[in-house]
Amino acid sequence: MSAFSIVWTTFIVVNFAMIALWISAVPHFKRIAPEEFRLSGSPSAIWSPLRDMDFIAYLLRGRHRLIADKNLVRKLSWIKWLWLTNIVSFLVILYLVFYQEFAA
Repeated sequence: MSAFSIVWTTFIVVNFAMIALWISAVPHFKRIAPEEFRLSGSPSAIWSPLRDMDFIAYLLRGRHRLIADKNLVRKLSWIKWLWLTNIVSFLVILYLVFYQEFAA
């Protein structure tokens, strides 16, 4: 199995896991902490680039740790780490594609 297929598989699995957690966490977040939900950019379960970037910035700043519901904090932390893993695997895929393209 090549390095490209391992990284590609990781990328796909992380995307599916992140989507599942996102769909689970966003309504829970809206119901449990409406003020924090508003401060986080009001993310939606349907993809919206600007809202999602605000939400990711909110997670990267660690503001979600102030929420009292520890189950929700755990879900949001998983989303943050899956998002970071997704970005890293995407960059590795780009590197491998360009390396294979220009190395030949």
